[in-house]
Amino acid sequence: MKSEDNQKVPVRRKNREITDEQWIKAMLHQSPYGAFALANNGLPYLNVNLFVYNEKKNLIYFHTAGYGRTRDTILQNPNVCFSVFEMGRLIPAPKAVDFSTEYKSVTVFGTATVVNDLTESTEALKMYFLKYGPQYQLGVNVSGFDEEDVRRTSVFRLAIEHWTGKQNKKPEDYEGAYHYIPKQL
Repeated sequence: MKSEDNQKVPVRRKNREITDEQWIKAMLHQSPYGAFALANNGLPYLNVNLFVYNEKKNLIYFHTAGYGRTRDTILQNPNVCFSVFEMGRLIPAPKAVDFSTEYKSVTVFGTATVVNDLTESTEALKMYFLKYGPQYQLGVNVSGFDEEDVRRTSVFRLAIEHWTGKQNKKPEDYEGAYHYIPKQL
């Protein structure tokens, strides 16, 4: 990020801000997917994707096809915003404008780069398997990653520059709180 853009933006709702880094890290470890916000030639778009958080290196890894818009965009503009989130119950209020929802979220700002190192890319893809396929063992009941597999994949490293955690949680007995149930079409 440009240094003038890298200033932490304060959270408006201080009563919902989470500053506990362990809470933020837990959200990044347990969330199944996240949304990457990118901008390509001034056109913003989201890439919703699987990811892994490497706590030791304070990085987020994600991957896409070897070539395409996400790779091209990151090469042109590496500034990325990333978010994970969970929705809880809906919270009614006497005035419709005051209806709310319970939620937990983490927003990360940082710089993404294409990982060109074969060893690092392979390790990142193995981390995916540990997170999303723990019932499989690489080389035992599913083949591992060979060099060709890794080279046809774009693995990205998001270096975390800063993050924000937020939560809106009401007591379990909050009157009228309910879970969203989509209407059948």
